[in-house]
Amino acid sequence: MGKQFNQIGVLVSWALFALLFFGTGITGAEQLARTVSGNWQLVDEMSGANCTLVLGARPAAVAGPAGVFTARADDCQALFSGAQDVAGWVAMREGGLALVDDTGAMLAAFDVGESEGLVSVEPSGVFLTLIPETTVAVSALIPTVR
Repeated sequence: MGKQFNQIGVLVSWALFALLFFGTGITGAEQLARTVSGNWQLVDEMSGANCTLVLGARPAAVAGPAGVFTARADDCQALFSGAQDVAGWVAMREGGLALVDDTGAMLAAFDVGESEGLVSVEPSGVFLTLIPETTVAVSALIPTVR
């Protein structure tokens, strides 16, 4: 009986370790958030219109996946539908970042482009570029660099 409890204890220990290490989103997400947080200019490549998008480094209160950080896109409604619903941002496992609403649903996605910022990949038909207002290591959003 004692051996079974010992085996259960080992199993529970490994499960907790896996949950804490792997279940909290991207490893090092907090450091990544500190690296990319700040004001970014969101620019519509077709019209030249722009707005300020604020990426925070604090965890967001959203019902989605772990590793979502605060974001605000208060004055960006003219650039893409859903901007008024932006509640957070998350680094995507395949690279780049996504803006999410308070349920964790993706509203827009950006990937590292060939210029100094990020380019939109979602929603389709919208051509947006995210450019940091201060120097940011955008390469931190490339999975192989993390």
